[in-house]
Amino acid sequence: MKEAFAVWLTGLPASGKSTIARELTAALVKTGVTPETLESDVLRRVLTPDATYSPSERDLFYRALALYGSRLVAHGVSVIFDATANRRHYRDFARELISRFLEVAIVTGLLAHVRVVRSASEDLCEECKLTAKEEAPQSNVISQIAGE
Repeated sequence: MKEAFAVWLTGLPASGKSTIARELTAALVKTGVTPETLESDVLRRVLTPDATYSPSERDLFYRALALYGSRLVAHGVSVIFDATANRRHYRDFARELISRFLEVAIVTGLLAHVRVVRSASEDLCEECKLTAKEEAPQSNVISQIAGE
């Protein structure tokens, strides 16, 4: 059995985190890894059903999300976090709990850049970049940029 890991997809709302999470899941399944995706939009409705988005509520929510993910990883289930987590300390808490942790920031615009921000485990993934080029409104072309 492969050792479990976590990937945190962070970025602004509507930046494509959920789409990337679905594609990443499909790619991982092809390699024999079946990850659990923790979507903040779904879990927030359970953990904070009357969300106020106050700082204390966000802290509680992201700590609970990180703890939940860490327990899954500890039991051999790889995790994809699909969550904005706009403050670094939210993601740092998860990184402290999960040794095989990868953080990916989704930055969008005319050119959408997907960059591995920090990994707690060098063997998990080397820094990589992907650029999605918008050729037409209906097309999504993704190409790898070597050497950056």
